[in-house]
Amino acid sequence: MPRAVRTDIVQPDGRHVYLYGDFEPAPAGYRAPAMPNGVYQRRWNPLRREWVLVAASRQARTFLPERADCPLCPSRPEHSTEIPAARFQAAVFENRFPAMVPWPPAGGLCEVVVYTDEHDGSFATLPAERLDRLAEVWTERYRELTARRGI
Repeated sequence: MPRAVRTDIVQPDGRHVYLYGDFEPAPAGYRAPAMPNGVYQRRWNPLRREWVLVAASRQARTFLPERADCPLCPSRPEHSTEIPAARFQAAVFENRFPAMVPWPPAGGLCEVVVYTDEHDGSFATLPAERLDRLAEVWTERYRELTARRGI
């Protein structure tokens, strides 16, 4: 099976989105959700004797949204999601509410992998060829992330 074609998109706030395989661009008027300003720190916990991460903005993240507001579904004219596509096979994007950010002192990167553009789809229901593609996506993201300094 040929490798999936990857399309790289940079959102206005600088976050990256990677679309794999065939996709249909987002409808006209797409507006990427904004990344909230937040506190990202690494603090020493003297009682536990370990470093802990503080990511206060994660408290504002989306939790169990209604289907119409799902941030992982394809974008529609009336609702822009994290994914700037009306249809896609697989997508990876930088988390808007990361536990770690690429700059010190929290140093890291958090990505979200979306397996399918079907709201009710799941890993268990993907056909074998889509699972193969997904394994390629995971492998590619692992290699790219581990090649970055500080990650």
